[in-house]
Amino acid sequence: MDLSDLRREYKGEPLVPEKMPENPIDFFDYWFSQAIKSEITEPNAMTLATATKEGKPSARTVLLKYFDYNGFVFYTNYNSRKAKEIAENPNVALLFFWKELERQVRIEGIAEKVPLKKSLEYFMKRPKKSQIAAWISPQSSEIESKKQLLKKFEEALMLFKNKQVPLPKNWGGYIIKPSRIEFWQGQPSRLHDRVLYVKNIDKWTKKLLAP
Repeated sequence: MDLSDLRREYKGEPLVPEKMPENPIDFFDYWFSQAIKSEITEPNAMTLATATKEGKPSARTVLLKYFDYNGFVFYTNYNSRKAKEIAENPNVALLFFWKELERQVRIEGIAEKVPLKKSLEYFMKRPKKSQIAAWISPQSSEIESKKQLLKKFEEALMLFKNKQVPLPKNWGGYIIKPSRIEFWQGQPSRLHDRVLYVKNIDKWTKKLLAP
């Protein structure tokens, strides 16, 4: 299939490095707030790229559940493929793509497990059926059938009918502590605006990149 004619022109609000804050998290907060106001479907959806110790990459979409000056937090099964790769190689990358705003945010950093208390606090906020799904699913492992998985789910619904679902031992959060954050804004004629923040110890520096 030839897709060479599949294109559109971008015309987003220009990025001006001199007018952007010194800390990229402040600008991310600004853009993220705009994404929410624009009613984008799941603005917190982000591509997470991991790699094995040999450098073989894999990527999938996860949901951002918290962010602050320390980093970006998501939750998962600690026996999943992504978690196993993080254990081997904590260097990861995140990508937010808000096509309606013609924007991308690229983040690189180190993944670390969040404290147990934080994972428990978030787990308790999840709907009960989502808690049970986390409890019964051997994420990334081969299963006999979807029917068998649903049977386990129904059994767990009965087991925890009048009980609190405990936090699974193999489930919790990761925080991505960023070292590089790039803001990409689509512009006419493919002359897109790209501003890169690079962290050196505790100080961020800004660079304007060619499209």
